[in-house]
Amino acid sequence: ATGNEGGGGIFIGAGGTVTLTHNYLISNTSNQDGGGLFCRGEGTAVLYLTENTFRGNQAKYGSGMRIYGVSLFQAANTTIVGNIAEERYGLLFKQTTAWLTNTLIANNQAATLPSIAIRDNSAVTLCHTTVVSNSSAGDEIGIYVSENSNVDLTNTIITSQTVGIANTGSGAVKAHGILWFDVVTSTSGTVTVTQEYTGAPLFVDPVSADYHLRSGSAAIDRGLDAGVTTDIDGDPRPSGSAPDLGVDEYQQPPTLSVSKTGPSTAEAGDEITYTLTISNGGDALTKATLTDTWPLHATFIRASDSGSESGGIVSWDLGMLGSQSSLTRTFTITATRTITNQDYRVSGKWNKQIISATGNVNVVTTIAPQLQLTKTAPSTATAGAEITYTLTVSNTGGLATGVTLTDTLPISATFVRAAGGITPTGHTLTWTTTTLPYQTLFTRTFVVTATAPITLYNRYYGVAAQGGYRVFAPLPIITRVE
Repeated sequence: ATGNEGGGGIFIGAGGTVTLTHNYLISNTSNQDGGGLFCRGEGTAVLYLTENTFRGNQAKYGSGMRIYGVSLFQAANTTIVGNIAEERYGLLFKQTTAWLTNTLIANNQAATLPSIAIRDNSAVTLCHTTVVSNSSAGDEIGIYVSENSNVDLTNTIITSQTVGIANTGSGAVKAHGILWFDVVTSTSGTVTVTQEYTGAPLFVDPVSADYHLRSGSAAIDRGLDAGVTTDIDGDPRPSGSAPDLGVDEYQQPPTLSVSKTGPSTAEAGDEITYTLTISNGGDALTKATLTDTWPLHATFIRASDSGSESGGIVSWDLGMLGSQSSLTRTFTITATRTITNQDYRVSGKWNKQIISATGNVNVVTTIAPQLQLTKTAPSTATAGAEITYTLTVSNTGGLATGVTLTDTLPISATFVRAAGGITPTGHTLTWTTTTLPYQTLFTRTFVVTATAPITLYNRYYGVAAQGGYRVFAPLPIITRVE
């Protein structure tokens, strides 16, 4: 938008009360005053601003804002960045009483007089202010005060300025809690400073106008308690032992953890449900995702909360994972053998970084063996002829260990030989195998003879495995000897 008399974005005249909330005034132009906002209050206007951004505006005077003759100006969470004045002032308060909280003033330019000016009997209080790289006609003064104006600053960062604060008038200018960095001259004129520091503020990305603090910033935990409970983003203040200087309150990075639980045992083919719990003990995380590579030898059934499966990976889009929050997700599979679930993780973005956590506990679900036992022999035989019995153990479940197969010889039969060269103990044959995996067979045979016409009953045979798994003779085997 373009204003010919003033207020390229918004013009406010005398009298009344005006509230501006959640506005973006960007790339507006005024041929006179206030490229973004011009308020000519004539001493009676009251103006409230909350969460407004003034960026890339142009004007002859006061390119971002020009506030003139306002009886009360209150602003919270205000961004004034990259505004250009053809002559004087990027931000101007004149004959105004103002209270500003969480104010970012960066990279504003003016051709002649200082970029940020408070003049003509104004009274301005600034709390939690970040002032960076504002310039005009070579002086690059951070904040310029003149003509009996009074200014009170609390918890301020001023960086990349030739002069931090200049007072050319007779008013009182005070700064309580301030960080200087890359400032040639901290103050000019009469300026009272208490609790001052020097050091790098360590902004996240000042080139992209990201003035959040990084870990190790000299501004962290060095502020005074000014009764401000949130920062420019609405994050809680303080988050550490004391408030941070400037507009941003450094939040502890997300401290992610992911854990997983599931049954320790299951039957082959049963539905097995795993529960993943994600916790975040630090700052909020955005674009969070949770993935779990489900185990080999399993079949995916479903996932909770719109989770999806592709290529053996179950995934969930978690969106924002809030500070001090936790949530759970589940997925269900079936399996026919013992499975180990060990590859699960959560990740997301924080301050342009990828934060992630990986589960460190393997969840093992033991699938019980499913043993079956069959036995065959001829139904008739000739007296004195060899009779062969064949026993077959199969496993359609989890790994069976310590498998023992036994068979008691039929009464009136004469033992001839057995697979593996074993001989009976008493009347019982015993074979063993260390393991019997899923879908494998364990087959053994033995041979007997019988004399005289008789009917042989073979009914005492069975198989057992570690863990108490047993299968006894399902049916007797009957052979008639003639």
